[in-house]
Amino acid sequence: MDMEPNLIRKEDLHEKYRSFYRQRQKLKKKSTNICQSASKPCLFNLITNDHSLLTSMNWTLLSNVIHAFDTFDPLHRIQQDVRLCSTNQVPIDYSLDFMASIYTSLQSYINCLADFRILTFDEQTSLIQRNMQGLLACYCVFVFRQSGVFDKKQNENILLPLYGLDNVCSTKGLCDRLDYDATLMKLLFISLVFSSSMFAVDFEQQTCRDSFLYGTYRLFGSQNVYVEILWKYMIYKYDFKETIHRLSRLIKVVLDSVNLVSKIYYANQVHRDLVDDLSEQVEETLKFNGNDSMPLWGKD
Repeated sequence: MDMEPNLIRKEDLHEKYRSFYRQRQKLKKKSTNICQSASKPCLFNLITNDHSLLTSMNWTLLSNVIHAFDTFDPLHRIQQDVRLCSTNQVPIDYSLDFMASIYTSLQSYINCLADFRILTFDEQTSLIQRNMQGLLACYCVFVFRQSGVFDKKQNENILLPLYGLDNVCSTKGLCDRLDYDATLMKLLFISLVFSSSMFAVDFEQQTCRDSFLYGTYRLFGSQNVYVEILWKYMIYKYDFKETIHRLSRLIKVVLDSVNLVSKIYYANQVHRDLVDDLSEQVEETLKFNGNDSMPLWGKD
């Protein structure tokens, strides 16, 4: 119509609304980012500002623990096996091989620890007898959680032939209750490695050979170091009240895992034969290798 828009006195409400809308979106986005950063504390903000009680030596040891755990982590192997078994019928022999590979990964991790290597052969053997099966239960719960074994119903096929539906469901429940903090779980696990006992089964025939029968003080030094780092890490990442709640829940999951594997050991002959054979193989390996294998890290 040949009219000049700039000569019209009426203000541009559309542009004013668009400007107001853009400003509101910016404020909303900024508020969201602030809330997210507050709810997700930084784990390792050590270079600029370390507020933790952990010393530099503590952080170094923590880093070594994580590196050692990840070195022997069977996560990739588990995910491959699960994908294969989710679409195929699984024979029990395959389930046995699957569990044996996890057991081997766990033993390799323990064997690389400097605190384990300084023990005598008899003490190493006693520690394996006392803890290996309980550790295996906690280890499986963690790696199953990390690898997503229970994310799909068909993934359970790899465990069902060996353990049955009830035990698989119980294990899934433990995985659901497990803490999402992987660093926390790895610190807890190495603390459990040097526990005085991680199993609820009585080995009467092995009592006379137990090097820790008259005292487990040899384990306390190692365990105390890792428990202290665990506690300082939790205090650093969470407040005191949250740390207490998380640690209590974790201890309950550990106890329930040990209870479950103890029941399976008594009730499941195939599982019992498997872990007994693997334990004997580990003892023979320790006997012949001696101190040949070097720890993944050392101590000053």
